Amino acid sequence: MYIGIYENHDKLTNKLFPFIFHHLKSDEYNLAYPHWHKNVELLLCVDGHGKAIVAGKTYEWCPGDIIAVNPDEMHMFCTDDTIEYYCIIATYDFCIENGIDLSTKSFIHLTNDTYIGELFRNAVTDFTSDEIDITKTRIDVLLFLYELSKKHSEPNESKESNFNEIANVIQYIYDNYNKNITLDDAAKVAGLSKHYFTKKFKQVTGTTFVLFLNRVRCNNAAEMISNGTSISDASYACGFNDPAFFSRTFKKLLDKNPSSVKKFR
Repeated sequence: MYIGIYENHDKLTNKLFPFIFHHLKSDEYNLAYPHWHKNVELLLCVDGHGKAIVAGKTYEWCPGDIIAVNPDEMHMFCTDDTIEYYCIIATYDFCIENGIDLSTKSFIHLTNDTYIGELFRNAVTDFTSDEIDITKTRIDVLLFLYELSKKHSEPNESKESNFNEIANVIQYIYDNYNKNITLDDAAKVAGLSKHYFTKKFKQVTGTTFVLFLNRVRCNNAAEMISNGTSISDASYACGFNDPAFFSRTFKKLLDKNPSSVKKFR
C-alpha cells in the first residue's frame, strides 16, 4: 500500500482534542516506507516484538517499551513475528502550549519505565472508554507527556542539514519507482556526492538506497497483484526488467511469494 512520506494528520483539527489514537495487533506489520510528521508520536508495545527505526537508529521493541518519535524525525516500524501496541499522536502545538518545548528538547527514543507506562495506559483507558471525557483525556495525556519530558528527554541536537535532501530523494523514488533510477540519479537529486549520499541515506532511513527502492517497487507491485494484475505485468510496471529477478527480490524483501498476494476468484 502506498504511504506518503509526510503525514499531515488531517484529523487533528480539533484544538480541544488534538490527539489520534491507534490500537493495532498484527502478525504482518511492516511499514515499509520511512515517513515523518510535525507532531509527536508515542507507541507502547504490549505484546510480541519488533523493530523501530527512528532518525536512522534501530531499536528492538518489546513489551513495556515506549518508542518516542519527535517532530520531523524519519521513522518506520516492522516485525517478522507478531506485535500489539498502542499509539498516541499529539500535536506539536499541544505540547508547546502546555510547556513541553520540543524546539529545545527531544524525547529519548526508547524508554522502559513502569511508572511512565502506567501513565500511558491511563491515557489509553480514556481513549477506549465508551464515552470519552475530553478534559480527563487531555489531563492524562499531558501528565504522561510531562513525566516523559521530565525523566526521558535531552537537549535538542541540531538536525542534519541534509535531512531535506534525503527526503527529496525519497519523494523522487515514490514518484519515479517505475522508471530506471540509479544511485547516480539519486545523489544528483540530493545534490550530494555519491559516497556521501550513500552514507547519509542509510543514516536517515536505516537501509540502503537500493533496498529502499526495491522495497517501494515490491510493495506497489503487491498492491497491483492483489487487485488482479498479473505478476509479470506488475513487475514491469514497477520498474523491474526481469520477472524472475522480481520474484526473488519480492520473496527476499517481503518474505512471501508474489503469488501469495494474488486474489483468486
